[in-house]
Amino acid sequence: MQYHNGTTWVDVPKQARSPAIPRADYNHVQFPTLTAQRFRVVMTHQAGHRTALKELQVFHAGAHAPPAHNVAPYALATVDPSFRSAGQARLTGVVKDDALPRGTLTATWSKVRGPGTVIFAQPNAPSTLATFTEPGDYTLKLTASDGARSTESTVDITAAAIPAVVNVATAATPTASYTSPWEQVAAINDGIDPPSSNDGVNRRWGTWPEQGEQWVQLEWPNPVRVNASDIYFFDDGGGVRLPASWRLQYWNGQSFVDIPATYDVAANQYVHTDFPGVTTTSMRAVLVGETASVGVLEWQVHNEPSTVDPLRLETRQSVLPALPATVTRTYGDGTHVDSPVTWATVTVKDVSKPGRITVYGVTNDIPLIVEATVEIRRGRQGG
Repeated sequence: MQYHNGTTWVDVPKQARSPAIPRADYNHVQFPTLTAQRFRVVMTHQAGHRTALKELQVFHAGAHAPPAHNVAPYALATVDPSFRSAGQARLTGVVKDDALPRGTLTATWSKVRGPGTVIFAQPNAPSTLATFTEPGDYTLKLTASDGARSTESTVDITAAAIPAVVNVATAATPTASYTSPWEQVAAINDGIDPPSSNDGVNRRWGTWPEQGEQWVQLEWPNPVRVNASDIYFFDDGGGVRLPASWRLQYWNGQSFVDIPATYDVAANQYVHTDFPGVTTTSMRAVLVGETASVGVLEWQVHNEPSTVDPLRLETRQSVLPALPATVTRTYGDGTHVDSPVTWATVTVKDVSKPGRITVYGVTNDIPLIVEATVEIRRGRQGG
């Protein structure tokens, strides 16, 4: 709670909250009597969420406010069960506090146990992506701290190995030539396998009443090299039917170019298409409906396997190594593609003694575990 003192907004002193940790619906705050014309509530959103207020009431209760005591923060470590990516988990932690003693709240993820290294995309964010360098059972811990007190919460995760070939479509942004107002183009790469071509449960992409040639597009923030597609067509038996024909295109840097391949059409199943590998930032599936509209329920695009050579770096005692922001993938035909990489956290303690350590990272576009061997030389920088 804050009030305007005639010049600026300041915190209401000695706020005693019940409950101490914010909750839905009723929250009661008591404080010593003060005189003001303007009050407001200042709220800090939880990561990835917004906050709404139903009603605010301010009273002169005539009662003495109890003393305010700092309560330990609230922490809950959870995982998103709908996230589908082998060797990775989307962590959806929750941290809350009573804003005492200084109004600060931090969150930190760490590994408690597990066979490999855990790479946190944002280790200090309650919601983040975790990548596991080895398959197996892990326990992760979320710690919430207000600077004086802390709370811990753990979550158990079973991680599978990261496969060499994955569906990269889920990392792309979908667009389309046209989408029916009641349909959603985001359906095509949401990772949900349709039960049939006439899926009435999950969201869909369709173009009714538009007919003729229509396209749906995937765009990646960084180049990917792909050589296979699986597409599930939408057919409701009415205005949206299987395409009369279709084809794949890729962006060559200047225009969309047709990909030579055999294009089958079938209902109630994924239609698989192999094609010569292409390196691109965007692909299109172009569908032609001669007497009806067209649609897609799910579209998967698969990468070619690639490798990244291990890195060798040097640093001095107590100096953090300069880990590169990108690494170079090498494909079977000799093609090279630079990929952004997220590294596991390295602390000063890790490099405090001469020797050698291995730092693991994961590429952000197509998940691939990479490693850097860091040689720690004796003596500090400038010494």
